[in-house]
Amino acid sequence: MTARRVAWLLVAVLAVYFVLLGQRALWLIADGRLPFVLLGVGVLVLPVVGAYTVWREVRFGYAAQQLGHELAAQ
Repeated sequence: MTARRVAWLLVAVLAVYFVLLGQRALWLIADGRLPFVLLGVGVLVLPVVGAYTVWREVRFGYAAQQLGHELAAQ
């Protein structure tokens, strides 16, 4: 299995994890009690930060790949 396939597999697994985590956060927020709402908001921030981090890493990987192709061409 190539590194690219492994990376996309991990992105897919993380996407499922982020959806499940977001769902739990929405359940906590829907409870209505203040401690659960605050905890739900905190839990909701985690998938957002995680998705942003994954996006940046994938972009970095593509940029590094482009630089590698340029170096190989020279």
